[in-house]
Amino acid sequence: MSPWISTQADVEKSLREQKRWEELVTIKDGELSELRQRDTETKKAFIQEKKYSAVKEEALKAGIRPEALADLELIGLDKVDIETTSTGRINVLGVQGAIESLKMSRPHWFGQPKTIINGNLPGVNNSTGLVTSAEVNKLSMEARKTGDYAAYEKAFKQYRQQK
Repeated sequence: MSPWISTQADVEKSLREQKRWEELVTIKDGELSELRQRDTETKKAFIQEKKYSAVKEEALKAGIRPEALADLELIGLDKVDIETTSTGRINVLGVQGAIESLKMSRPHWFGQPKTIINGNLPGVNNSTGLVTSAEVNKLSMEARKTGDYAAYEKAFKQYRQQK
């Protein structure tokens, strides 16, 4: 190794021996500044990843289409906040609001395209048009599971009118 090429440790050692403290402080300040910048960037990346993961998880629960998952990285996550508890747990807040907003602005990302077929047209519906008690019971059980009683109530009214 050439005597003219030295490592950072050699430079610092030399400055200490020569008691050139101001130059040593300048070098150390530069290192500290670089480390602080790297720490800030790492924290920002961690927070963004935490927000994105929470939004992605909630979007999957909300029924986002698989081909739209990659597009989630393009949306702004400004309304989603991070909270750190005293125990070190990290909570992500505002995710449901962000998903609701996303559903309003990009409804094509969610759900499957629905084809509506009019079953009341002649020749399309082969049933007699009568509602049986078995159908009413089936709709009742489905309504209890889903919480949507619209189909059950309609069928029940029609069943009562048949009697």
